[in-house]
Amino acid sequence: MKKLIALVAVAIVGIVGAFAFDVGTLSGSWLDSNWDAVYTIKKNTNGEGMIQISDAKTGAIYATFTDANVQDPTLSAGLSGVSFTFHSKKTCRTYTFTAGLSKDLTLNIDRDWTDEPYEVTITWNGGDADLE
Repeated sequence: MKKLIALVAVAIVGIVGAFAFDVGTLSGSWLDSNWDAVYTIKKNTNGEGMIQISDAKTGAIYATFTDANVQDPTLSAGLSGVSFTFHSKKTCRTYTFTAGLSKDLTLNIDRDWTDEPYEVTITWNGGDADLE
């Protein structure tokens, strides 16, 4: 039980830091194999946290999210883990990242133009995250 509490605490600290766009020492990438998209959490050259979406094969960057260009960021905890949600006017999507007890994340994307949900487990692809 102590180990479970410790894991959840580490996950919460990591997610709070990562998705409040103050990533601290957390950095890493997760792969959405449905779209060959890599979601990367890291610091930019100014030391500010950011999330980037890039092409897994070419490295082309599709979107970069920072505190300056997202709307309605929220952090919540539930039975499935700790979730961070934000909306991007540029991509017309609301993104929700949920961290459970593994390094993989659940990604939910709600697109402004449809009610059809998109949910996928994005798999740990490398970096310094210590969510286990």
